Amino acid sequence: MGNFIEKYEDIAHLISINVDEQLIQAMVRFWDPAYQCFTFNQEDMTSTIQEYSALLRFDNVQLSKIYVKEPKPMTFKKKLMKLTGMSDTWAEKLIKKNELSCVLWFSLRDLVQNHLDILKRIDLFALAIYELIIFPKVLGHIEVTVVDFFENLRQDINPAPTILAETFRSLSSCRKKGERCFIGCVQLLNAWIFSHFWKVERTPFHMFSKTFALLEAYLEKDWPKDVTEQPLILIFQDFRVENITWKAPWIHHFVLYKYGNQDWVPLLGLWGGVAYAPLMVERQFTLRQFVPTTDGLAQSEFTFTGEDYDIWRQRRVQNQLTPLTDYASQNPFSEEMPSELEMTRHEFERENAKLLQDISSLQEENYQLKIDVQIEKSKTEKV
Repeated sequence: MGNFIEKYEDIAHLISINVDEQLIQAMVRFWDPAYQCFTFNQEDMTSTIQEYSALLRFDNVQLSKIYVKEPKPMTFKKKLMKLTGMSDTWAEKLIKKNELSCVLWFSLRDLVQNHLDILKRIDLFALAIYELIIFPKVLGHIEVTVVDFFENLRQDINPAPTILAETFRSLSSCRKKGERCFIGCVQLLNAWIFSHFWKVERTPFHMFSKTFALLEAYLEKDWPKDVTEQPLILIFQDFRVENITWKAPWIHHFVLYKYGNQDWVPLLGLWGGVAYAPLMVERQFTLRQFVPTTDGLAQSEFTFTGEDYDIWRQRRVQNQLTPLTDYASQNPFSEEMPSELEMTRHEFERENAKLLQDISSLQEENYQLKIDVQIEKSKTEKV
């Protein structure tokens, strides 16, 4: 288990989380696809990259290095051969049997238990968790897209943005289609919402230690059980600020909050892209909340097929061709959450712009009023 945690952090704990289906169904009702957040009563909340990274303890990755779908990936057969160490004949037989870009999990289960190479067992077990629990799109199967993502984990990418992207896309799909069947990592979403009711009066030192496993501690706590959907809906409808633990003590202050000139962050999943605005939930980082600019947020979702993705990728490649001098400028996600002074300036500029607009409107009304007075005066003089 030590070798597994060292390589794949705490994803194995997701297996032990009992999903509260009634809770997830109730939460879906409050998801806002336009702003990519839950709106409970008048309170906005959403899962963030920092929270998911902390829950899964992604310490051995580059937090700002994300997964990007390869335009011409290796064939599925070669991926399976590389991952399992098995022969060309074995891989060919496995794929032909299914006639799809996926294979049955049962076909690989024996390798997880009996492979001669212990490291291969660890890799295949981790792949199973990513496919069957974190990205369960093709139930009971290992899908080529997930295998491609899994191979990229060797490059120390941060899996959290990808997990978050598919979580948001599935939640939005449920709301838009009027369905309540969420297809995503329900275990992590379940742990996330409960983490905001994790009251900690005195924060133990071990919570800031790299050896502290959040999901393991979560599993040791006694959470509410057997609560039906309707009472949960009533709880969410009556949410108050004081009911929520806005920032857990284990969440670091560093926040990815913008992309270029946009006050929101694009997220690339396995099957499409979406965006979210961490500035909308600053209270989850113990910062003062203000209303951010979210122009273009609702139009940022796309799938990895068709013209939208082609345009997005072309722009991304063009941006990468621009010569840059330092790492901070190379990484559009590297900016920290604005300080109190910056937020105050942001609000002042917003209010100042509104005031100037109001003054301009008043000047126009005043000018029109003067014209009306002159017209009335001329009429009176003629009489």
